Amino acid sequence: MRVLRCANVSVRVNFRLISVTVLALALVATLIVLQLISGDYPLSIRDVVSVLGGGGSSIERTLVLDVRAGRAFVACVVGAALGFAGALTQSVARNPLASPDTLGITQGAACAVVLAIAGACRRCWPAWAYLSSQLLVRSHLELHCGGWLDRGGIPPFPLCSSGWGVRSCCRL
Repeated sequence: MRVLRCANVSVRVNFRLISVTVLALALVATLIVLQLISGDYPLSIRDVVSVLGGGGSSIERTLVLDVRAGRAFVACVVGAALGFAGALTQSVARNPLASPDTLGITQGAACAVVLAIAGACRRCWPAWAYLSSQLLVRSHLELHCGGWLDRGGIPPFPLCSSGWGVRSCCRL
C-alpha cells in the first residue's frame, strides 16, 4: 500500500488490489465476448461489434441482443450474487471455513424442499416439527450459550460439527 500526496490531499492506494480487480474485469470481459460469439450459430467478433453498433442482419441482432447478451448479463449477476453471499456467510460467521455445505444449509434446504413436495403426508409433520425444533434449540444452545459469538467468532470445529449434525439429520 502506498500513499499518494498532491498538495493538501493524501490518498492510500493498494496497487495489488487494483491490479487484481483490473485482471478480474478483463477476464469477465473476455468471457462475455466468448459468450457472445459462440453457440450453434457462431459469429465473429466483427459481427458482434457490428450488431452492437446498430448493424448486422436480423438473425444476428436477435442472437446477440435477445439471446446471448441476456445470458451473459444474467451469468454476471448470478456470479456476483453468489460471491457476495459466500463473503457474507463467512463474515457473519467470522470464520473462513463457513460455507453452505459445511454449515448444513444445503442439506437443510434440500430437506425443506422434499418436505414441501411431500406435503400430502400429514402424519409426518409432527415428527419433522419435533426434529426441526430440536435442531434449532441445539444450534441456539451451542452458539449462544457457549458464548462463542460474544468472543469474536465461532471456532472452526464446533461450527463444522454443528453443520455436520444438521446435514446428517436432514439427509433423507
